[in-house]
Amino acid sequence: MKKSWSILLSFILVVFLAACNQTADPVNEEGNKENANESKKSAEENKSDLTLKEVFEKTNKASQEITSLKSNMTLNQTMTMPGEEGEMKINSDVTSTIVMEPLALHQTMKMSMEGDAAEAPKENMTMDSYLTKDGFYMKDSSQNKWMKMPKELSDQIVQMSNAQTDPSKQLKDLQQFMDDFKFEQDEKHFILKLTANGEKFQDFLQKQMKEIMPEMLPEEAMNNMSYDEVKYEIFIDKETFYTTKLNSTVNMTVKVEEGKEMKTQTVMSGTYSDYNEIESITVPKEVVETAEEVSL
Repeated sequence: MKKSWSILLSFILVVFLAACNQTADPVNEEGNKENANESKKSAEENKSDLTLKEVFEKTNKASQEITSLKSNMTLNQTMTMPGEEGEMKINSDVTSTIVMEPLALHQTMKMSMEGDAAEAPKENMTMDSYLTKDGFYMKDSSQNKWMKMPKELSDQIVQMSNAQTDPSKQLKDLQQFMDDFKFEQDEKHFILKLTANGEKFQDFLQKQMKEIMPEMLPEEAMNNMSYDEVKYEIFIDKETFYTTKLNSTVNMTVKVEEGKEMKTQTVMSGTYSDYNEIESITVPKEVVETAEEVSL
């Protein structure tokens, strides 16, 4: 849950991007070939002359007013160990409802694991969780009971979110990539694309991870991670300037021991909706009353 939550926050807030003075190139909307010409015509008719910098400014302003949202994510992760047979696959579907201030979250995650590295040929798990001012509650389907997690864990998750929700800091950190974005548009969206690799992006990602999870990832672990390639595709609504969809691919190498490295690929597809429509998130009474307190 911690990992998916940090990923969600990171991706939602990638919309705070520095920008250059180019207008978006029209592209066809997704659809079948029969509608391609109509889509192209519609995209041309609805072409916006806003520059990437102007879209950024409007997106940044709109994001300051976000109080809540819903998201649906699909994450597919593949891990391989060079020199060893087999691989491990982890596939997750994550549905989240989020209230920004004070931070509150309800999340349901369905996850399956399969492959030689898994404990069983195929293992499925469903996890339900709440994070509010009342605490951090989690239910693992394999145990069929609610647990109240320790305060230090919920504090770390709040810290992770705070590190990601400071727009001015995100702007400063991401300005170095302003020339790396490809800027397009269709009838309804501005589309920002980034393919990043190399030392510049490696340093940025490691810095972000250290600030998000300083207690969870020791310096040695950070030094053993390298990002081979990261791709983002971000869709921003032309009317509201809210992010509606985000696709990403992250290829990473992790040194697990001397002479051995693990290759991982994480492919994520997420949609975001119901902005500012959720007033509050409350932990059900039965969860509070039946949860078993656990310690780290």
